[in-house]
Amino acid sequence: MASEAADQGMAKAQEKVSEMFARGQGVPASPAQAYFWSTLAAKQDEKNAERRTEALAARLSAEDAARTRKLADQWKPVLAATK
Repeated sequence: MASEAADQGMAKAQEKVSEMFARGQGVPASPAQAYFWSTLAAKQDEKNAERRTEALAARLSAEDAARTRKLADQWKPVLAATK
């Protein structure tokens, strides 16, 4: 599942989750969540993530963008559960 892979730090999955939040595909549409996941993907040089991040930032207030960037800066990947 994309969200699990995104939580584990996989950039392609983070970009996919960003797209899901941007479009409201299977989740409530949320420009802030889309920006958060895209920011994480952009930090890993995921193709197109930087451009998407800039476009999403334009949809947020300066305060919301700054708050979301701070959360992205503090984010740590979740370790995969072992079975």
